[in-house]
Formats: sequence, C-alpha cells, structure tokens
Amino acid sequence: TQGIRPGVPCEFEHRIVHADGGHRVVLHRGMVDVDASGRPVRAVSILQDITQQRSAEQRLDLLARTCDVTGLANRASLLDQLDMHNRQARREERTFALLVLEIDQLKYAAESLGYASCDRLLAAIGERLADALPGRDLLAHLGSGEYAVLLSRGGDVDESAALALANQLLDAL
Repeated sequence: TQGIRPGVPCEFEHRIVHADGGHRVVLHRGMVDVDASGRPVRAVSILQDITQQRSAEQRLDLLARTCDVTGLANRASLLDQLDMHNRQARREERTFALLVLEIDQLKYAAESLGYASCDRLLAAIGERLADALPGRDLLAHLGSGEYAVLLSRGGDVDESAALALANQLLDAL
C-alpha cells in the first residue's frame, strides 16, 4: 500500500466504468493498523458512492462559469482565462488580443420586444459570433449586450489578425 502510512487515515477517489458506458465515482476512506513490528494487521475501509455529489459540483461549476442566457463563458470565466493568458504571454514574451463588442441600444430592444425576446436575441448573437470564430478562441458574454473574444492562438497575435477577426465578427452580425 504505497503512500498509506500506518495509523494515518487516507482518502482517495476513483471512477468505476460500467459495461454500458455509465460510471460511478467512489470515495475510499481507510486506515491501516500495524503491529509492534510495523507489519499491517488490519485495514479498515469505507467506500461511498459520491457520483451525484460530484455531478452536482460539476453542474454548479458550470453554472458559475457560463452565462445562463447564451450558454457562453461569462465574465468570471473570461477574467480567469485572461489572467492565465497574460501570465503565459509574459513568460513566453508573446502577445495576445482581446476584442470587446458591444451591441448598442440593447435596452431599447428589451423595452420593445420584452425581456424573453431580448434573451433570445442575445443567444442568437452569441451563436452567430461563435459560428464565425475559429475553434481555439474564447467567446464570452459579459452581460447585457457585451461580448468579448480572447484570441488564444499559439504564438503571437498581431494587430492585423485581430482586425481581420473583428471584421469577420461584424460580417457575421
């Protein structure tokens, strides 16, 4: 039992995959008792199915990091990615780009169409923008009519690449 110290409780998780492809997440808690010479004499273990708990945690994490109207990354998720890209770009001495798009006069659309229709409009805008993006760039809905794109391509992202993408996004809208 590598990594388990006698008399010290241990804990670990693993997944069990069923023949049908489904899985369960199991939490093991245990402790090994040893005799005076240090040989294991007894192991006590408790297994607990925590599949629903892990699923709920993943769902909460997803809800905390996505916009419920558009399904896109939200402001918090973008800020995390931006921080990570900033640190990586400094380390590697390269550049990246952040584009911010704002849909003007969205409040007038909400007042005239109603909030449910405005939410559908925001989702449709998000879909159009997502369809126009290459796969590796992050699209986020920041709230109201604000969207952002973090160009996360490998290597430097120069101004001409950012402008070209901005024009693609405008054409998509």
